[in-house]
Amino acid sequence: MKTLPTTYQYTGNPFTNVEGAYTTSNFVSGTVTLAGPLAPNMALTSVSPTACPSRPLSTGPSIAASSGCSTNRSSISNPAMSSASKR
Repeated sequence: MKTLPTTYQYTGNPFTNVEGAYTTSNFVSGTVTLAGPLAPNMALTSVSPTACPSRPLSTGPSIAASSGCSTNRSSISNPAMSSASKR
């Protein structure tokens, strides 16, 4: 059986403590595409995105530049993705 790439989209809760240009209406959002789906209840594990996201990580007034994108391994766990939706 062939595993298909899986894209997860994350939208965090609104910020509760803010400074500067940030407001309590801002939140973190972003996407990551992996080679396949995460296992249910997966422990903290190193994973590598298949490509840099087409939509960079955003916090509202600030957007992370995609030019510095890396597909190096990152740690991720499925419980931490509880607010994420699989597309």
